[in-house]
Amino acid sequence: AAEREERLVSVAQMEARKDLLAARQSQVEAAFELALKTLRDLPEDRYIAVAADLLVRAAGQGGGEAVFSPADREKIGRAAVDEANRRLNGKLTLSEETRPLKGGFILVDGSVEVNCTFDTLVRLKKGEMAGEVAAVLFPEG
Repeated sequence: AAEREERLVSVAQMEARKDLLAARQSQVEAAFELALKTLRDLPEDRYIAVAADLLVRAAGQGGGEAVFSPADREKIGRAAVDEANRRLNGKLTLSEETRPLKGGFILVDGSVEVNCTFDTLVRLKKGEMAGEVAAVLFPEG
């Protein structure tokens, strides 16, 4: 009976640890969703600055066409490309094409596309930073 009780306690502790881990993973996921929402909801001037920085990094020494969503193309596309061109000596253009993006852009240079959509950037950072975010959210371990 004592052995059976010990096994039951052990199984219950393992289930509790699994539930705690699932809850923590859910909170880490929520933190990244909040980061994505924050990026999408940036004030226009800040959004332009972020997009211009991303354009400069994505273009490197190359050029290309920046493809935005229809709304972003109208709202921030020209200003972001102009700011990036100021830093890159005029190598980028604003594409006439638009795509159904939810923030960010795609830089097209010939047959090469650099995906700088906010969804993709946050997903890539999540792979790198999930442990750090968990450590901040749950410092006790």
